[in-house]
Amino acid sequence: MSNKGGAPLLRVCVIGKGGLAIDCAEVLAGSCELRAVISDHPAFLSWAAARRVWCANSLGELPDGFFDEIDYLFSIANGCILDPRTLSAPQCGCINYHNGPLPRYAGVHATSWAIFNGETTHGVTWHMMTPQIDGGDILQQATFSLDPGETTASLNRKCSEVAGQAFRQLLRGLLEGRLTRRPQERKLRSYYGLHQKIPGAGLICWDQTAVSIDRLWRTLEFGPAPNALGSAKVRLTSGTYVVRSLELASGAADTRPGTVVQTTAEGISVATSEGGIVLRHLTTLEGKPFSLAQAMETMHIQVGARLPFVSPHEVAAAEELAAHASPHERFWLMTLHAALLRQPAADGGPSEKGGRSTSWSLPLPPSSRCRLQQWSEAHGLSESDFLEATAALCHFRFSGRPTVFLHQRDEVSADADPCSLICPYLPIPFDMSPTQTATKAVLAVVEARRNAERHVPLLRDVFVRSPLLRQGKVMCGFAFTSSPMPEDVPAGVKCDLVIRAAVGSSVTLEIASCLPDFPLPAFVRCLRELIESILQDPSRPLLSLPILDRGASLQV
Repeated sequence: MSNKGGAPLLRVCVIGKGGLAIDCAEVLAGSCELRAVISDHPAFLSWAAARRVWCANSLGELPDGFFDEIDYLFSIANGCILDPRTLSAPQCGCINYHNGPLPRYAGVHATSWAIFNGETTHGVTWHMMTPQIDGGDILQQATFSLDPGETTASLNRKCSEVAGQAFRQLLRGLLEGRLTRRPQERKLRSYYGLHQKIPGAGLICWDQTAVSIDRLWRTLEFGPAPNALGSAKVRLTSGTYVVRSLELASGAADTRPGTVVQTTAEGISVATSEGGIVLRHLTTLEGKPFSLAQAMETMHIQVGARLPFVSPHEVAAAEELAAHASPHERFWLMTLHAALLRQPAADGGPSEKGGRSTSWSLPLPPSSRCRLQQWSEAHGLSESDFLEATAALCHFRFSGRPTVFLHQRDEVSADADPCSLICPYLPIPFDMSPTQTATKAVLAVVEARRNAERHVPLLRDVFVRSPLLRQGKVMCGFAFTSSPMPEDVPAGVKCDLVIRAAVGSSVTLEIASCLPDFPLPAFVRCLRELIESILQDPSRPLLSLPILDRGASLQV
């Protein structure tokens, strides 16, 4: 293909997602030969399909030799790192968009770090891609001023607007052959890594200035976008809470930091080392709304009272937990998002956790206990391992839907987690093959749990920071515990049941329903039958084992 002057059109493709990628692809489609769109973003794929542009979900779907006839690959809001082979494949190279003023603020979360560092200006950069992340020659750059109340959300929007304008200038330069490449000044380079976290893990310390606390909150305010950096948190007498909204206020002179200087229905004003802060909106770490009026009443927050101080030990412990959790957060997000997306639509809608309406005890007879001990010893597992896995398999067969269950993890010491940032339970997904024997099915569930345990810790505020998890509830079949279930089940999770295993000289399962209409007696009969069937014939295919007698079937 050629343009009106007879010159061949640039052959291009785009990898990325989001509104900016779509806007830039629209511009490219009008002046170049857009060969392909590579994205896992549904809106971008729909755009490409509507314009009859070939699309793929990943680079791995491209045919061999694809880049032999591509001049430029544009990487726009692309979350994956391109390998050297891909970078060298297009005939003229790969061009990347970065939402920072390179060589400064290379890496990730450039906008957040700029706000945290108190910058008054920022910029965007279009640059050639090299094996060094954000290290290639600069092709087009634009800078602009930051507003005093800039948040990560507002700055990201501003960067996209400026980047779109700069892209048009970049494309004109490419088409007219007058674009110059400017090497980056290495001595000016700063880099922020994927797992680099804000100092203090987002905990508000009242001995800081009000301006610093406000800047911390604005750094971690991502709006509706995913937030992998962290949340701003405040300590109160009853625990740690996420700060969803705050603002600067004048502080009372000679007032000790952390002192409440005013309380209204709209907020709590607190003195800092210099100036004041008004806390406007809080939630629990899991995202449940938290009433300021109720907090003032139950925690006796009144004028003159002092809010808890965060000690250096608490800050250090929170930073260590955030650093350990960060590499595993993608695993938990993928687990929870997949569970949310594959469950029936009715299960994902807003719903409040119901009280436990009924409960049932299921004691194992001595003969079954003997077989359970033999089975557990033969497979190197605990009796609780078997009971938890069997409960998962039973719920799967009983409900007919994929099951995610909550596993109460080992208790973390108060010294290691003084601010209670870690989830005391783990969501465990599992798949069941219809051809598996009963023993292999049980072992598969145990392995699924062990795999999840390799990704601890899971931070409780992940439900606040994920847009998808904020919108819908993950349906968990049950919560399996060895002690009473924690009351702070995340706002993004709801359970059918709580199952507690009491294993001692005898074995009893205490099963409580969280939903008033759940057929608990039928489930208990189903679970009892399945436990007996597996222990009596562990090599039999799981789906052939009887789990419901006629009475239970009629009840369901």
